[in-house]
Amino acid sequence: MSGHRAQSRDAPDSLAQDINTLGAGGPVDVIITGWNMPDMSGIDFIRSVRSMPDTNDTPMLHAT
Repeated sequence: MSGHRAQSRDAPDSLAQDINTLGAGGPVDVIITGWNMPDMSGIDFIRSVRSMPDTNDTPMLHAT
């Protein structure tokens, strides 16, 4: 897919902390996350991302 790039993180808490660096090359268009993750539940991750002004309206796909 031309013009698209994907990034991943192993730990959801690290992603929640550096979500703004993911969009360094432009805004994050969508976040795909899981339900059962180490160190943080998917719901807690979504709450964390939603609390940040730059990502509070970013679409998310939450896989169970």
